[in-house]
Amino acid sequence: MKKLLKLSAIVAAAAVIAGATGAAGCAASNKNLASLASNWYTDTSFGRIQPTFIEGNSTFSKECLEYTVTKVPAVLDGREISNATYSVDYAGGVYSTEFCAKNFDIASLTHSEFRDKYTEAAGGGGITAYYFKTELRFDGITYKCGDSTETIEDCYAVTEAYFLSVREYLRPLYSRKQFRYPFSVNLNAYSIADTYELVEGEYINYYSFDCDKVITEANTNNSSAASVTGEFTYDLGGNDSTFDSYQMPIVARGMGNLTSSLSQNIQIYAPADGQFGYTLKGGNAALSSNADKATAEKSALQTLLQDAGLFTPKEIEVDGEKKLSELETVSVSCNFNSGMTGVTPTYWFASILDGRNNAGRATMVKYSEPLPFNLGVLECVLTRVDSTLVT
Repeated sequence: MKKLLKLSAIVAAAAVIAGATGAAGCAASNKNLASLASNWYTDTSFGRIQPTFIEGNSTFSKECLEYTVTKVPAVLDGREISNATYSVDYAGGVYSTEFCAKNFDIASLTHSEFRDKYTEAAGGGGITAYYFKTELRFDGITYKCGDSTETIEDCYAVTEAYFLSVREYLRPLYSRKQFRYPFSVNLNAYSIADTYELVEGEYINYYSFDCDKVITEANTNNSSAASVTGEFTYDLGGNDSTFDSYQMPIVARGMGNLTSSLSQNIQIYAPADGQFGYTLKGGNAALSSNADKATAEKSALQTLLQDAGLFTPKEIEVDGEKKLSELETVSVSCNFNSGMTGVTPTYWFASILDGRNNAGRATMVKYSEPLPFNLGVLECVLTRVDSTLVT
C-alpha cells in the first residue's frame, strides 16, 4: 500500500494534504470511539439521519456550498517564507461541497468480498448513509523555475464518500477520488522538470461493514515509477476510530466538543499512506494572520451566512453598551501524530452557541492547507451558499 502516490490533501479535496485523516468508529472492535455530534442539525444531539436530509423525501434539502481558492504566502514567526528555487501559482480556483443522505447502493458500492455482510445488515429495508461530495478545480496551475514556466490547465480532484450516522460513529462505507493534478516533488529544483509531476487517475475504497478492512482499487496514469494500478487490501483491525480521508471536513465538523478546548485522537485511512494517527485540536485562530484581511473576511462571511439564514445578530451588552453580536468561529487543526509533523491543515466552523438551536449548523467557512516545500498556503473561503439543511 505504501507505494500508492502521495497527493496533497487539497488534491484529495479536503482530505488532509499529503496524508490520511481519520476519526470515526469501526464497530465493536474499537475501544475508544471518538466523541461525535450531528453539528449540522438544529439539534446537535440527534444521532440519526433527519428525514429532510434524505434524497427523495418530499421535504428534502441538501447542503451545497462553494468556496473560492487562492494561494497566499506562508508565514512563520510573523514573516513570510518561500521556496528559494521555484514557485507555483493557481488561477481560477473553486472548491464546492455537497452534503446529504442517500440510499446506499449495495450492488454497486461494495466489494464482492464484503457484500454478504452488507446485505445481511440491510435486511429488507436497505441502508441509508450520509453522502459527501467535493470538487476542487483550477483553470491553471503554473510552475516557475528560473526563467522557465509551465502551466497545467484543467486541474481537478473530485471525491465522494458514503458513511453512516453519528449514532454509528460516521463509519465509512465507500469512497472514490478522480483527479488530474500536478504535485510538487522536490524542495530544490534546477529546472521545470524537477518541480512537479502530473498525475491523473482514480482511487476507490471499499470498506468492510465492520470497518476492519478496506480494499482499494488504484488506477493512476503518469510517467513515474510510482504509478500504481491494481487492488490492495489494508487491515484496519485493532485500531480505534478510523475515518476515510475524503470525509474529513464532516468528521472535523462533527466533533462532540467543537470548541477551542477540543482534543480528539483519530485514525485516518488514505490510499496515499494507509492508516495513521492524528489529533484534532480546537482553537481560536484568526481567519488570517493579517489583521485587516481577517476583519474583512469575517465581515463578508457574516453577511453571507446572515443572508442564508445561518446567522442572526442579537443585541448584547459589552462594557455597559448595547451592540449587535458578530459571527464567532472555532478553528480545528489536524495534527499528524509523529515526530515528522509535516503540514497541518486548519478548518474554521461557525461556532455552536446553542446545541438545541444551532442556527449556524457549524458551517465550514474556511479551510487552509499549507503546501509542501514552503510553496505557500492554499485557502478556501466560503463565497456562496446555494442550499442548506432545513432542520
